[in-house]
Amino acid sequence: MAAFLKCLRIPALCGILAGGTARLTVRERRVLQLVAAGASRKQIAYTLALSEHTVREYERRALRKLGVRTRVEAACIVARRGGGAALRSRALTPTSTRLTERQRTVLDLVCRGRRNTEIAAMLRISPWRVAEIIRELRVRTGAANRVSLAVWYALSCVPGWLHRAATSRRRPAIMSLVSLPIRLVAVDLDGTLIGPGNRVDERDIAALAELCAAGVFVAPATARWYQAAMRPFERAGLPVRAAVAAAGADVRGPAGQQIALAPLPRSFVDFVAEIADELDWQATIATPDGALRRGPHPGPDVRLPPWLEVVPRFAGRRPAPAVSVLIELPADHPALETVRRWQGVNVLRARTSDGTLFLTCTAAGADKGTGLRALREGLGIALEETAALGDSEVDLPMFAEAGLAVAVANADPDVLHRAHWVTAPGGAGGIAEAVARLKAIGRLPG
Repeated sequence: MAAFLKCLRIPALCGILAGGTARLTVRERRVLQLVAAGASRKQIAYTLALSEHTVREYERRALRKLGVRTRVEAACIVARRGGGAALRSRALTPTSTRLTERQRTVLDLVCRGRRNTEIAAMLRISPWRVAEIIRELRVRTGAANRVSLAVWYALSCVPGWLHRAATSRRRPAIMSLVSLPIRLVAVDLDGTLIGPGNRVDERDIAALAELCAAGVFVAPATARWYQAAMRPFERAGLPVRAAVAAAGADVRGPAGQQIALAPLPRSFVDFVAEIADELDWQATIATPDGALRRGPHPGPDVRLPPWLEVVPRFAGRRPAPAVSVLIELPADHPALETVRRWQGVNVLRARTSDGTLFLTCTAAGADKGTGLRALREGLGIALEETAALGDSEVDLPMFAEAGLAVAVANADPDVLHRAHWVTAPGGAGGIAEAVARLKAIGRLPG
C-alpha cells in the first residue's frame, strides 16, 4: 500500500502508513485509539484514570503533532495506522459498496473535520439534510457517533478512492487524510501578508518565493483591485500574476488574463457615489483597469501610480465597469445598514493592513470563495490541492473552497474558529510558518 501511494506521489499519507504517528507518545496514541473507537472524553478519562482536562490536553498535543484540527481527522489517521481494531471489533455493517455519490461526498467532508453547516455550504444543501444523511449512515453501519462513522469510512473506503484517483482522468476530491501536494496558495494581503504600517516580513517573502520556485501557483486574494494586488509582489520581484482581486469579482490567471468578471449594478455605484459626496465618505470605485478614490490627496510630493486617481468628490464620475466599491467607515456606522440591504450586492467586512475595518461591496454571488473556485478550476487544480490564508470575514468564503484553511493569529474570532491552522500574526512571519509546516508534513511538490 505504501509503495502504491508513493507511485501516486502522496508523501504525507506514505509517512502515516510507514510510521508517521511515531512522534506521538504512548499515552497520546492510546487516547486517539479510544477516540477512534468512538469513546467520549468522559469515557476515555474513566478508562485511563485521568481527568477530562488531561484527556483534552493529550488530544490537543496529538492534533498539533499530526497537523490536523479535529478529533475526527486525528482518529482517521490513527485508525489507518492500526488503531482501528476496537472499531472493527464492533462488526460495523460493510455498506461501502452501496453508498451513493452524495453520501460518499458527505463522508469525505466529515472525515476532513468539517461541521454540518460547512458541508451544507459547500454542497449547497441544507444543514438539516446533511444531518439526516449522517444519521441514516450511522443507522446503517451501527456507528455509535460521528467519529466512529468517519473512522469506519476511512478504514473501509480509502483504498477505493486511491484506485479511482490513479485510474480516473478526473481526480476526485480526497479527504485531507490522503494529503495531496498543495499546488495553489491564495493569500490575503491586508492583515495577512501586510502587517501594521504596511510592513511585510522578509520571511514571508522568502516563503512565497520558495512556493513559486517549487511550481506552486501563488495568488493574492484581496479586496484590492488587480493592479493594487500586484504591487507587493512586483516590489518583491516575485513572478506572481494570478489573482482573486476586488474580493472575487475580478479573477486573473497566471499570465494576468481575465478568468472571471462580475460588475456591480450601475444603480448601486451611483447610489454610493452620491451618498459619499453628500456625507463626505471616503470610498473607492474599482474597475479592471484601475480605481477612482474619493478622499484627500496624499500631497503634491506623492507620485500616484497611473492606475489610481484621487479626487475630492466623485461629482458625477462613474468609472465602468465597476467591479467593487470600498467604503471606509466604522463598522457600526448607522448608514451602513442601508448599504447592506441593497439588492444584488454582496457586502462583507475587510481589514486594512493597520487593522482598520471597511466594507467591500461586490456583485451578488461574487466573493473570494467564488473567485478562488474559478481560479482553481481554470488551472485544473482540486480543492484538496488548494490552501487559503486570511484574517477577516471577507476571507471565510475562500476557506470553504480550499482543502487547507490557515488563519493568522490576529484574525477575527470566526476566522480563527474556521481555520485548520493558526500561525503567527500577519506581517510577522505567519505565511512563512504555514509554508514550513507544509514542508514538514510533505505537502509541497517535489
